[in-house]
Amino acid sequence: MVGLGCVPLAWPWPWVLLVGLTVGIFILGVWAASGAEKFFGRPDPRYVVIDEVVGQMLTFLARPDRSWKWLLAGFVLFRIFDVVKPFPVRQAERLPAGWGIMMDDVAAGVYSMGALLLLSYLLQ
Repeated sequence: MVGLGCVPLAWPWPWVLLVGLTVGIFILGVWAASGAEKFFGRPDPRYVVIDEVVGQMLTFLARPDRSWKWLLAGFVLFRIFDVVKPFPVRQAERLPAGWGIMMDDVAAGVYSMGALLLLSYLLQ
């Protein structure tokens, strides 16, 4: 049982809140990234980092309660998948405007989460 101040929360609620927050930031990110692309006049401007925030949030969504080693491994895995861009990460970049900016990091985050879960299973 996790508590938020004086209100105890049963197990699924913190996870549901994190999922909702991730979805909300993703929606905000599509809007903001689309505007940034128009403002800077180039695709996927390097000043836009909200896509990395959502990718990292997805990476840790499966087990947000883990140690710093888990967080470090997730960060490293996310960066690898974000740089290497295996299928369909690179293809997701080709979506229009903010969707492409956000979806490549969403795909990298999903890959990272899967890799972390597999790594955790193999190390048990």
